[in-house]
Amino acid sequence: MPKRIIMVVDDEPGTRQLLSDVLNNEGYEVKVANDGEDFFKKTKKEKFDLVILDIMMPKIDGWDVAAKIKTSKSMQKTPIIFLTAKIDPTSKELGKFASTYYVEKPFEIDDLLTKIKKTLVPKK
Repeated sequence: MPKRIIMVVDDEPGTRQLLSDVLNNEGYEVKVANDGEDFFKKTKKEKFDLVILDIMMPKIDGWDVAAKIKTSKSMQKTPIIFLTAKIDPTSKELGKFASTYYVEKPFEIDDLLTKIKKTLVPKK
């Protein structure tokens, strides 16, 4: 069975590195993007099974990335997990509609891994 591919989109290098290290150790293939603009450049060449997406990023923020994913014929079924420091009630409510999970920073890595595994359950 091929490795599941996870795209991590976050403007914080430390978060990208941490998630890359942990997810690689868990057996996933990890791709990273520095922001929404970088993400869209990479989607022209890369396919993935899940997007872990920050909201507050330069150039194209996570809300716009999520909206474009949901309206893209090639990506609209791709699950999104928001991983963000945006914890106001409005963002949390909107995040529930735009993503499979809304995870607040700082986060527990085990909690995030559980959510990833639930999201990537093999289709029957």
